[in-house]
Amino acid sequence: MNLDTNYKQRKEDVDAHFRCLSFIDGVESYKNLPIIDSNDGRQMYVDQLMQCCMKGQTMVVLYNMVESSICECLNYIYDAVADDGLTYAELTDEMRRMWTLSCKRANLLEKDMDEASKMPMKTKFAELAINISGSIDIRKIYDAFGKHGCIIDLDKREAYGNSFLVVKNKRNQLAHGNTSFSQCGSAYLLRDLEKIKQDIVAFITIVIEATKSFVEDKKYRR
Repeated sequence: MNLDTNYKQRKEDVDAHFRCLSFIDGVESYKNLPIIDSNDGRQMYVDQLMQCCMKGQTMVVLYNMVESSICECLNYIYDAVADDGLTYAELTDEMRRMWTLSCKRANLLEKDMDEASKMPMKTKFAELAINISGSIDIRKIYDAFGKHGCIIDLDKREAYGNSFLVVKNKRNQLAHGNTSFSQCGSAYLLRDLEKIKQDIVAFITIVIEATKSFVEDKKYRR
């Protein structure tokens, strides 16, 4: 698994969305002039509803990048543990707890199994130890990685936290039908969304670097 390559692809996906959004948002819809396809002459009129819908879709695009990147970072740690062929006894206390939770979520451990019985067992994570689907914000990221013993610098938490919270909440409102895409998008200017994107990209980059350092230094091992 290559975290940098996969993250680069996700960023390119987001950038492609923003290029489309920037073009559509830049159309002066009040002039009621068509965009003309130079290949076949087809016309499309861009109106304010279309612009708002696209801005609303941005929340889903950004949240997808957040959740997929965070899940991949955690799986990167799990893969390193499996590749090293570590037993339960060789894991840190934090990683022991995470492995136990992962096994319980996958129904792979007997409920009454004691610590001594776990010690010689090879550790392979069947799934994420923590359920983060649909609920990732910056607080959840710090909490999840801290529980694995992977410490992320706290310096940027306040600076970037609001952008993550906005994306999570708006994405969930859209997913649950509590708001429409046009209603969501009407509350934001393009520059607002650009700022949110920049914050998210910057912080996810920090998380990826912390994950790589954690694995390279084998900090999951006692």
